[in-house]
Amino acid sequence: MLAPATEMRVKQAAVALSDERLIIVVGGSPDEGAYLCASARSATSAQLGFIAAHARGPIRVALPERRAVDLGLSTGRDTSARGPSRPSPASGDSNAGLTSVVASADSARTVQLLAYPLSTMHDFRSPGSVFPMVVPELGVLVNSAPSGAAVDLCRLASLEPVAVLCQLSIGGRSVTDAARVDSFAADHEIPVVAAHDVLQYRLQDVRIVERAGETAMPLPVGGFRAIGFHSRFVRGEHMALVLGDQVVPPGDDPAGVPVYVHKRCVGAVFGSTGCDCAHALAAALADIAAGGCGVVLYLDSHGGIEHAAATAYGIWDVAIVEQILCDLGLPREMSELNGGPVHVLRGPPGTSSPGRG
Repeated sequence: MLAPATEMRVKQAAVALSDERLIIVVGGSPDEGAYLCASARSATSAQLGFIAAHARGPIRVALPERRAVDLGLSTGRDTSARGPSRPSPASGDSNAGLTSVVASADSARTVQLLAYPLSTMHDFRSPGSVFPMVVPELGVLVNSAPSGAAVDLCRLASLEPVAVLCQLSIGGRSVTDAARVDSFAADHEIPVVAAHDVLQYRLQDVRIVERAGETAMPLPVGGFRAIGFHSRFVRGEHMALVLGDQVVPPGDDPAGVPVYVHKRCVGAVFGSTGCDCAHALAAALADIAAGGCGVVLYLDSHGGIEHAAATAYGIWDVAIVEQILCDLGLPREMSELNGGPVHVLRGPPGTSSPGRG
């Protein structure tokens, strides 16, 4: 379940954009910093002036691949390729920046035209002071950078999914300290939201895994079923090992079915002595067999997901686990990694190892 504070931050940011106000989007890692953002469709000269006074670097406008193609801007990659990718500057003349034909001195006009659905490549000329930045159509789901979050926030605000963003700067230096970002935001009454907040918000209503197949898997400790799941937006194949024909035996409480979560490790396959993964998996399977029911979720790594925030337990992995469990008839929240009957056998540093509570 999405934390109320997270939901509030996302909604406040979307409302601010809808009201033609600025927001600050914070990246998922310290080197990303914080970005002043505005809706491109309603950007004003006053807003861009404020951004120029408190940000570093050129004016960048994040826009989805489809919009970039409509404007004749190359995305710089194969847009049909599956999997995540970083936002990239649009190639071609736009590397020198764009300006509008009608109002060459007004960057706000150029920014607005990039978001205006009926504008075409003939409305711009290069060089200029506005730099388009192409992001994937799926936004923060496959790229949890501030640019993807800003585009998604425009969508949530029912605006054209095109956003202005520039990196926040104080005293000529990028701001990465959360306290300084919060202080600046409070002084100027600007809502702050993190890119991973937007990711969590979107993961509520998006199906990110789908069942791919099922087969019997007899093991020394008992007869299990292997149920495969396929990640829809990123490279990843996951497996649920379920004891017997039913996930929940007749008359049992689904909340009491033990669940063990393990992230892929070659050591578990070959019995490496360099980690305890093989032992942990064997112990979990034996524990399930002895108890008569249970599930082991074997999660693939996320092939290429950008940014640490997207791969930490608490966001992407948790969403995958919860959706797989829901598919199995075990609606369960992993609000605590080793709380109740959910046990993490292997994960990021700091998570606990096997055992039943």
